[in-house]
Amino acid sequence: MTEPRDEDAETSSAAEESAAEESAAAPSDAAPPARAIAPSEPAASAGVLEPDFARALGGGSGPPRLLEPGEIRARRRPRAVLFVWLWELACALLLATPVHAWAKAVWGAHPDGDAVLFRPGGHALLTWLADAGPALGIVVRTTFLLLVVFGLLGQIVTGTLIAFLATGTGPRGHAPPATFALRAGAASFFPLLGIGIVFGAFEGFVLGMGLFASSGIDHALQPRIGDAQAFWARLVVLGLFVLVTLLVGVVADLARVTIARDAAMSEDRPASMRRAMRDGVVSAVTTARRALGRAALGWGWRAALSIALVYAGALAGDIVGGRGGGALWLLFVVHQLIVLVRAGLRASWLANALRLVTR
Repeated sequence: MTEPRDEDAETSSAAEESAAEESAAAPSDAAPPARAIAPSEPAASAGVLEPDFARALGGGSGPPRLLEPGEIRARRRPRAVLFVWLWELACALLLATPVHAWAKAVWGAHPDGDAVLFRPGGHALLTWLADAGPALGIVVRTTFLLLVVFGLLGQIVTGTLIAFLATGTGPRGHAPPATFALRAGAASFFPLLGIGIVFGAFEGFVLGMGLFASSGIDHALQPRIGDAQAFWARLVVLGLFVLVTLLVGVVADLARVTIARDAAMSEDRPASMRRAMRDGVVSAVTTARRALGRAALGWGWRAALSIALVYAGALAGDIVGGRGGGALWLLFVVHQLIVLVRAGLRASWLANALRLVTR
């Protein structure tokens, strides 16, 4: 025999289970408020919406954040260096196109092609330029216009590179999405352009004062110590003004990294051009007051190595001369490797500047 069923107990149990399911499905008014995320906490603690936001950005590990000074390394951003190299390669090809078209139109029918232009003495080259006439003017104007355009667009490239270096995603600081860095570069275009104009004018003023002062000292010392000694004194004075000009350029780069870094992290509400430039100058001057020596040293050895690479490329060009074929392709590869290394040195210096301004 089976035991009699307790219908009242079963009905009560079913009612309790139904009420529990409705309570779990409906939102509770008494639920505790969401915990606010402190700015210093990692992006991974942002909650259940974090993966969707990360996938929307394309980074896969949270929204971009400012990196700590120890995380800012150019070697961790190889794609950014390749981006700069591709930009410089495209600029070089476009700049060379008018001259190439002109040379092909003039020397394309010659049995030796343009190799005749590289013969010792340069007779054919000088004759060609002397008889160029209006064609040379067109080429010069086109090249100058391209240089201006590339100089303007280069501000966006610089801002993009700095955004790549200054920001990262996730606790390990992976590279931010390319679209994020490009938007940051575009947002910093006008402040970077303004900084370039202001500091460029100041550098020109300092260099002009150096030329004027060194010339005056040369003429003043000639009757006393002779032409040779006066000339060396002129070089020393001019060298001091050139050194000051280079230091002004270092301070300008400190301002640039501040502007692009801030633009990357204030994309929703970008600062005005005047405020961005002011903040950049203030940060650069403050950093220069406490770390100008380190900044100058960090820029100096990279600049020296970059100049040495340019000299090596010139020597390689002299060795190849007017030869074509495999030697010319080998020279092309050598030159592009030099450009790539120089782009890496530029990124390394900007990373160093970022570490200095964020201390």
